[in-house]
Amino acid sequence: MTISAEQLAQYERDGFLVIEGMFSDDDLQPVIDEIAAAVDTLAMRLFEAGRITSTYADESFYTRMAKVAAEYDEAPGLMQISTPMGPELAALWSSDRLIGIVAAIIGPDIEGGAIWNVRPKVPENVLMTVPWHQDSGYLAPNGQSTAQPACWIPLLDVGEENGCLQVVRGGHRPTGNARHKVEKAIGDPRSWYLYIDEDDLPPGDLVTCAMRKGSVLFIHENMPHRGLWNRSNQVRWAIDVRWQRPSDPTGLEGVLIRGPRMRKGDDPAFRPDMMRWAQEEREKYDAWVNRGDGDPLEPAIDGSWYFSRWDPAFRSEEAASAE
Repeated sequence: MTISAEQLAQYERDGFLVIEGMFSDDDLQPVIDEIAAAVDTLAMRLFEAGRITSTYADESFYTRMAKVAAEYDEAPGLMQISTPMGPELAALWSSDRLIGIVAAIIGPDIEGGAIWNVRPKVPENVLMTVPWHQDSGYLAPNGQSTAQPACWIPLLDVGEENGCLQVVRGGHRPTGNARHKVEKAIGDPRSWYLYIDEDDLPPGDLVTCAMRKGSVLFIHENMPHRGLWNRSNQVRWAIDVRWQRPSDPTGLEGVLIRGPRMRKGDDPAFRPDMMRWAQEEREKYDAWVNRGDGDPLEPAIDGSWYFSRWDPAFRSEEAASAE
């Protein structure tokens, strides 16, 4: 699958592209089942550790994490950063349907992005509500010129009520990043997010991306976007994955391993060993979690590489801690 010349022009002009009906319910169900099994594992861990009083095993996929989070509000963040890449999600990420579109944007040599996420956006939870930002704002300066299109895939119908995304049409066009700030400096100290003040957003119409399940949203790496507050009674589950050219820097060197090579322009038959890469990524994550005396059930993210880029106060904290 690929996109038309008109769709590619729209992506380049607007900085985003919604493609309706990319996946059927049958396409997405194996991924949902895989994530549901990970929720079950996490709920059992939290129950055995005394963080929650029930595993809520009788709840549905769209309500269970909300019940867990009502008792332990860091559970969704822990789910997001600790869920291992499973074969069904790996197959979706590297699928010909998505890769064909990515090839139209960045060319035939394709590597998966170093960052991917499973996002359980539970109702009324500030830690899972992502403020205005550009994905490239989280990268080191050497990654600023790297094309890294992202694809956001909701696992249910989404709209304003349950926390769909908003984008700034054409907001990717100004060179460089808008000014980002560190959310934990003014809000919840557990936050790992950067944010852009609305006064600092580039000009452009705000577009609310209401989407049907099975649709996908491609986002330019410099596109300002945010997730709206989830006011529903369900978990707004979504996946986001990214890609780039293997010849370009990731902007995450020394922080995360490079993503898996997915396609080779000189070898059209090449297909990746996704689970071999996933195992290496998991080993690196486990080593990071077990590096100190921190609680493995608290989703503490070391955001020093991007906090210090935008806020000198965090640069000073790092220097002090190193002494």
